[in-house]
Amino acid sequence: MRIDLLSKAMVLVMATLPYLLFGGGGGAALVQDAHAFEIRVRGEGKLYADVQAAGITVQLAGALRDELGNALPQRDVLVRIKAANSNRELHKETISTDMQGRFQLQRSMDEGDYLIEAEFLGTEHLDGDKIAREVHLAIIPPRVDIHVPKLVVGTSRTANLRVRASAAGVGISAPVEVLVNGAQVTTLELDLYGRGAIDVVPHLQPGENVVEVRLPKERKRPAASDASTLRFSSDPEIEVSAQASQRRLERGLLVTGRVSDSNGPLPSGSIKVEFERVGPVPGQEIDEIAEEPAPALSASAREVRTEVDEEGRFEGFLPGQLIEDGQWNAKVTFRPDAGATMTATTETVTFDRTRSRWLLNILGLLAILVGVVVLVNRLSTVDFRSLFAGLRRKKEEKEDAPRFDQDEPAIIEQIEPEELDEVADSELQIAGVIWDGWRRHAVPFARIELTRSGHEPLVIQSMSDGRFRSPPLEPGRYHIRVSASGFASGILDIVIPHDGSYRFFRFGLVAIPLKIRRYYQAWVRRIHGEDLWGKLSPRQIEGAIWGAFDVASPRFVEDRQRHELKDRLTELLERERLGELGMNELLLSVTEIVEESYFSGRVHDEQLWNLLVDITRRLDEIASGVIADPGADADVDLDVKTNTDTPAAGGDA
Repeated sequence: MRIDLLSKAMVLVMATLPYLLFGGGGGAALVQDAHAFEIRVRGEGKLYADVQAAGITVQLAGALRDELGNALPQRDVLVRIKAANSNRELHKETISTDMQGRFQLQRSMDEGDYLIEAEFLGTEHLDGDKIAREVHLAIIPPRVDIHVPKLVVGTSRTANLRVRASAAGVGISAPVEVLVNGAQVTTLELDLYGRGAIDVVPHLQPGENVVEVRLPKERKRPAASDASTLRFSSDPEIEVSAQASQRRLERGLLVTGRVSDSNGPLPSGSIKVEFERVGPVPGQEIDEIAEEPAPALSASAREVRTEVDEEGRFEGFLPGQLIEDGQWNAKVTFRPDAGATMTATTETVTFDRTRSRWLLNILGLLAILVGVVVLVNRLSTVDFRSLFAGLRRKKEEKEDAPRFDQDEPAIIEQIEPEELDEVADSELQIAGVIWDGWRRHAVPFARIELTRSGHEPLVIQSMSDGRFRSPPLEPGRYHIRVSASGFASGILDIVIPHDGSYRFFRFGLVAIPLKIRRYYQAWVRRIHGEDLWGKLSPRQIEGAIWGAFDVASPRFVEDRQRHELKDRLTELLERERLGELGMNELLLSVTEIVEESYFSGRVHDEQLWNLLVDITRRLDEIASGVIADPGADADVDLDVKTNTDTPAAGGDA
């Protein structure tokens, strides 16, 4: 940030202050000695924008931030749309950024190539910025996707119909018609991302309902529609029963039931069964089980969760190891996809395992004996010395060896989507948000590449809020690679169709500063023998590494030499002078890279990571004698001051 500071009013205050304090004559000498400074603080406004074509509609989504990445709210951004071939201005509009510094524009144009320009003109304290993007608009059939629950019960709660209209994966902001059983019930306005939601409960009839959404034809854009069927029930019933039952070698309580209404079974919904002990076994004068300590279990440990099948049936089994003898009943709660929940309670059931306990004990003992025989047979053929040596070697390699890979396996986290999130409609799609787990925020405008063997890669891009959604994918194994500015590329392998876990999830990326820090920790631990990060500063760690490489450790390195070396990082990033640096300069470069990436707050890409890996590898090669040290036979131009009281290597630097 450049410093200019304070206003011209300071000059007037400083000049008149003696007159105010001492009067006109007495302060004359003081006026001659008065000084004033004009200092002005300036920052930089940085524009980030994503321009996409939704058929013949151009969509611009961007953000305005300062050089530290902070949002700049309520600033004007001038947007121009020009013909790409003639540079003729076709549209001009000024947009104000919101409180997160974001701005958006969507406009329909004719077919052709266009140049989209966004410009922040700057203010008294902020430098301006300008970006330009080219986009090709063409007539593409739009697509409408809807998502409705399979089953809605009652009218006391909402059941949302979610809509998304898009062309080539880009949302279309337009009104759509909502029809229930062939009759139009309302018109829904979609947002800039082509999304919208509406409660359809007031328009449903008992039984099967066909819900349809239509995107009307407009100008050169064709019409599109999508429909789905949902079941609405106003008078459901739950039939439940409970009994003591045997499953395999385990005795326990079994609850079965069926959910239906006047139109037949209800084919979807979740079931929760809560078991409760209400008394001892009938005929016992003393509750024998109560004499023994009851298992320390929470109420949730005696819950069973399951789903209703296509015939409306369900069952839940609680194993005997979680319950004691006595009288039990169960409370069954039915929760549909949307709408009101229902409950029912079973009759009381007696659970008494006294008669069958001896049989279970014998069977359990036999199983233990068989397991012991198998284990002894296997252990007799094991070379324990080789086994433990191999395990120790793998552990050492895992702890000490730094990873050189550019790519990072993705950190996947399952999350619940919000009301208007773009959730995948089926297991042939994926949807979620690109996430920075280190700083806990979404990553905007990330590039997502899905590759299947023998096919062209499919490339999509996350929105300004980090969210993304794929089109329907062909079945098969896919390799996903996500890249974004300031992050290591994240990779993930999935199989389509999936099990539902990728309908909405967080795809975690590793920031370059964090990746550099982790590599640096592992490298220092391998060289020095222990992890020094957090115990010493990077410059103190540098002093310990001097000794590890048997290099004379300078007591002081002037800031001028460090700044000169930092200025040369640009040349080092292009690998032009890496071979000329001696071990001393390479060691200093490692510290500068770590401090620059982890503490400066600036955004760096994988180029800085690759430079650190190259420098540490070169240091290892020089230390092992594979290559010669260029600085060994000549005076290294570090201009450092040495001290005869220099401590031993590994002490405070």
